Amino acid sequence: MERRWIGIVALLGVATLSACGAGGGTESAEAGGEPAISENPTEVDPAQITLPLDHYRQSPEDQKILNQAFSAEMTHCMARYGFSYPATQSAAVDEIGNSRRYGIHDPEAARERGYHPPKDLLDKQRALDAGQNQNKLSNEAQAVASGKGQSELNGKEIPVGGCQGEVARHLLRGIKNIPKTSLVDELSAQSYDRSLQHSRVREAFGQWSKCMKESGFNYRSPMDANNDRAFSAEEPTQIEIDTATTDIRCRNRTRLVAVWAAVDSAYQKKAIEGNAIQLTQIREAQVTQVKNATSSIGQH
Repeated sequence: MERRWIGIVALLGVATLSACGAGGGTESAEAGGEPAISENPTEVDPAQITLPLDHYRQSPEDQKILNQAFSAEMTHCMARYGFSYPATQSAAVDEIGNSRRYGIHDPEAARERGYHPPKDLLDKQRALDAGQNQNKLSNEAQAVASGKGQSELNGKEIPVGGCQGEVARHLLRGIKNIPKTSLVDELSAQSYDRSLQHSRVREAFGQWSKCMKESGFNYRSPMDANNDRAFSAEEPTQIEIDTATTDIRCRNRTRLVAVWAAVDSAYQKKAIEGNAIQLTQIREAQVTQVKNATSSIGQH
């Protein structure tokens, strides 16, 4: 699932749920064979696709609350040791979602950028990176923030795990067993990989490939076009733009995304059934975490 665009991701560090807590191995989503889907899957808006596992992820709104609480508590903790904490250190929010899980979809964006990231997304990422670089913590401040250094500074004891550890404990209070939150990403990656082998998706790829060939483009699958190394220049070439616009036209003609998303969803539903206990723990922990963050914001 390689992507040639820069994602905006949540940067909460240790304040988010740990990825190495309790939780067993993942249940195979392929048990029972290939899941069946409708002969005529419902059309979907690629920009607004929701998948079953999304229920077990923090929403952008919740991410903003967590970022705000994390920054406020970090600012308060670091100030005890004479340091400031820039809000830009934890200001990012996932604004991509599933919109490019199956590749490009916006004809206008393809005409301007081909397979390259939209300029507004690049600008946001560059502004975030610039802010973080400009406000980078000093080595001494980093030691206090992370707890990777001496246990005291000017006679004041530094919390275990530094200010990040202290903030994490505040935001995770009330959660007895930290669930394995990486499970959601693991299952999502599995459903995507398995969807590529599903007979309906392979059939749709074949139809898409035939459509592309009519315009002189020879690719076996949409992601082969998306990840073509010939399109790795700083700015899109005309051939890339022509390929991308044809790609979208062929996607629409073959209803590729409708089929692909339906298969992906079917695999995710099977995965949820096989991992219900762990996923329920993850969701309950997320709700508690946001409640703690909301309470924290009210106190700062």
